[in-house]
Amino acid sequence: MSLSDEYVITTFSSESKTTLLSRFQMATEMALKRSAFMQSHDLMSLQTLLLYLECLFGQNEHTQASALLGLALRIARKIGIHRDGTHFNLSPWAIEMRRRTWQVLRRLDVKALESQGAEPETFLLKSDTAMPQNSPDSAWDPCEYSPKAPKPEEGFTEMTYSHVQSELASILQSILDDAHPLPNDVQSYVDFHGPRLQFEKDRIDSTYLKNLDFTDPIQRFTHEVTDLTFFKLFLVVHQPLLKLPYRKGEVSQDLKEKLFMTAIGVCETSDYLEKEFRDLQWDWVLRNSIQWHAIAIILTNLLHRVDDPDVSRAWKQIDIIFENHNNASLKSGDAALWRPLKRLWAEATMKRDEQQAFPREHEQNVFTGPMDEYAQLQDSVFDQWFDPAVFDDTTQGFPL
Repeated sequence: MSLSDEYVITTFSSESKTTLLSRFQMATEMALKRSAFMQSHDLMSLQTLLLYLECLFGQNEHTQASALLGLALRIARKIGIHRDGTHFNLSPWAIEMRRRTWQVLRRLDVKALESQGAEPETFLLKSDTAMPQNSPDSAWDPCEYSPKAPKPEEGFTEMTYSHVQSELASILQSILDDAHPLPNDVQSYVDFHGPRLQFEKDRIDSTYLKNLDFTDPIQRFTHEVTDLTFFKLFLVVHQPLLKLPYRKGEVSQDLKEKLFMTAIGVCETSDYLEKEFRDLQWDWVLRNSIQWHAIAIILTNLLHRVDDPDVSRAWKQIDIIFENHNNASLKSGDAALWRPLKRLWAEATMKRDEQQAFPREHEQNVFTGPMDEYAQLQDSVFDQWFDPAVFDDTTQGFPL
């Protein structure tokens, strides 16, 4: 997934990337079937299935991946990896591998929650499986008879990125699990999760991201992705403020502007990081993290804005996103996720063409219709996803 189309054609006998991915996918499915993974108690069979699901999510096949994830969870429970390996007579390395496998399963579970709204089953289980150690693989003795585990290391190791992603997945799950408070509880919801989010960011920074060496690409990548994810988490925390004021007709112009500018900034940052790490072939991590909320907000605003510097920035990001994702995604199993955006995109494009043809009729730069109509536009887009929200200050770092 990390190789470019051109590199694949040049390297693999002129076969396209799509053709090779389809072939490898079919071969993996056949291998899983022959291994009888559903009846197996072998941890490696489960790990193979999870790797396959990771690839499905990476190809935006969220619907299929989410369905198979339920099967993976049943297998994991059968093997018992939701219980920490210290309860059993296992070697330190076997305990570590069970912990790593469980954390991968939890992260995939949150991906299914975010993209499909699927209930996060791994977080509902009574699990006592601990986090993996912050130790590099080179420090471990994989022999099943090895009696000692290495001491956990301080600072950045090759396990740090995985640890941070597991921490972020847990935070996101807890926020999304409570992301639809009743109207009377909106302010208390935001008041609770806002400070908590700042606390979690400080904790992760001090635990995992202290004294990083930014000349090391993986350390810089971990830092950048973590910051971007916390901005995303901040959006999710504040999403209840979006619908409630609109429906009451109390949203200020400043709030709409902050919403619009924040959505643009999220897309620009994601696009910048994707290009920045393309040479290292890590761009697919960012490319497949589609910013549904920001895209919907931008398109909704573009229906009612004329061409100005901010609108030009917005259209630039929309063009990039649809060029990179639209055609392939509409043919995938997740086409339903794109169809509402496709309709908004078509309408916004038509409005832009009208504005360019008749500029004097579109001098007003903001939406002037009834607030209820604007709210309906927002609701029609966000019914299938968790709604976007508003930063308090888009000019600073983490906005708290």
